[in-house]
Amino acid sequence: MSLQKTILIVDDEEILVSVLVEILESPEKKILSASNGQIGLEIIEKGGIDCVVCDLKMPVMDGLELIKRVRAKNIDVPVIFYSGHEEKETKINVIQYGVFDFIDKPELPHLEEIINRALGKPKNEEFKFVSEYQKLIKENLKLKGNKANNS
Repeated sequence: MSLQKTILIVDDEEILVSVLVEILESPEKKILSASNGQIGLEIIEKGGIDCVVCDLKMPVMDGLELIKRVRAKNIDVPVIFYSGHEEKETKINVIQYGVFDFIDKPELPHLEEIINRALGKPKNEEFKFVSEYQKLIKENLKLKGNKANNS
């Protein structure tokens, strides 16, 4: 029998949080929530969080600042970001902080599958952004590196 996993949802949209709690909560998963990054950080710092699901745009402290502070404290919890806005530059910025995945709000039906993958990773393994978006960025960086080396 597996131990119950604790997922933290960090989002300022109460209706979305309540829907996600209803969808995700199960005997295997305990769901906590925070209405902004500052509250989310306080919960994460207490320990016991197995996965964080976080919106990017929030008042008080946004998702990017939250993951920066979590990683600065060497907390290796997997973080899954979602957003309803096209934020290409922000998506690029969060990659460096070991984001497990990044999905758009219309794709939330896939959230549970992504959380299950995140929970299956060993704690000491580095969590990486796994979407197609990251693959494209890596390819672009390789191309730029090859051009620089050939100059």
